[in-house]
Amino acid sequence: EHKIIENENQLKAIFNVVGSGIVIIDSKTMNILEINETAIRMIGCSKEEIVGRVCNDFICPAEKGSCPVKDLKQKVEHSEKFLLTASQEKRFIIKTVIPLVYNGRDCYLESFMDVTELKENEKELKRLNLELQDSNSLIETNLHQKNMLIQELTETKEKLEKINSEKDKFFSIIAHDLKSPFSGFLGLTRVIAEDSQDFTPEELHEFGIGLQQSATNLYKLLENLLEWSILQRDSYRFDPSNVRINKFVEDVFLTVKDTSWMKKITLCNSVPADVEVFADVSMLNTLLRNLVSNAVKFTPSGGQITVSAEENENETIISVKDSGIGMDDFILRNMFSLSQRISRKGTSGEPSTGLGLILCKEFMEKHEGSIRVESEIDKGSTFFLSFPKRLNRINVG
Repeated sequence: EHKIIENENQLKAIFNVVGSGIVIIDSKTMNILEINETAIRMIGCSKEEIVGRVCNDFICPAEKGSCPVKDLKQKVEHSEKFLLTASQEKRFIIKTVIPLVYNGRDCYLESFMDVTELKENEKELKRLNLELQDSNSLIETNLHQKNMLIQELTETKEKLEKINSEKDKFFSIIAHDLKSPFSGFLGLTRVIAEDSQDFTPEELHEFGIGLQQSATNLYKLLENLLEWSILQRDSYRFDPSNVRINKFVEDVFLTVKDTSWMKKITLCNSVPADVEVFADVSMLNTLLRNLVSNAVKFTPSGGQITVSAEENENETIISVKDSGIGMDDFILRNMFSLSQRISRKGTSGEPSTGLGLILCKEFMEKHEGSIRVESEIDKGSTFFLSFPKRLNRINVG
């Protein structure tokens, strides 16, 4: 008997000092028969206020009338429930329920641990994890954007270096090609001004023809230079519309009428009267003027120049064909680039800079179209201008 009393005292001590809350519940009435000190502290009431109360008043308050053990005959092990404290605060608990005979009565022993702080920490951890994921995603996005920006800056830098290189080359060409005709022009004017009384009328007439040719070449060069510089500054007003080509060709032929007549070159307008092109009027005039002028320049006496056009569902193609001296592979590869010096005299010694073709290429890019050429030495050349029927974007400015 003494040993039994000693064991009971030891069990009571363990019962009260254990870190988990423990209650003994009558399996029939579900009333709390016994509770340890840990559970009393967790609930926040005195032992007298708890013992004798139905367990659902404090443990699993949301499950009154559906006790997993009594009503559903379930074995409860480490299930997550709520504990309702004296201040009506809900605390998260993990509880375990086992059957027990206590003082000759069938009972349940429930042990539970408060995991509210763990749940809060878990919730906070999840929140921090989500923030970390969002931060990682944002960092990855920023890194991607940074890499894209670096790539764009690198490409822009390369483009600017190429543009600056081409502009340097361009100004070098202009300086050279302006100097030559101006030297001849100034030389002739000086001779006429100083020694005009020593020349016959026929000689003065020839001087006049020379001056007129020099002035014409200078005008064409300066005209192309002005248009190119306007285009480079993006200050060219691009205003495309549907235009009948036939009339434009006739107007361009008038600008080269005298030169073609002197070289006995036949000009043929084979453009049907109803063919239209969607193009900027001013640019179209420059395109045709440059191509026809070049054709006259590089076609020998007695040759022929033909301008044709055809259209389909998607584009209009204008061609300028001559029976001139043609071009070799080197000229064909570099004729639209400023990086190579492409300059040769015409069949009557006319000067050439190659600037007109570069201007043509940039004008066609503005139209989202293309320019290409087919040529053979001594068999002539044909330039093709392809204009789309509609543009993806129209830059007006």
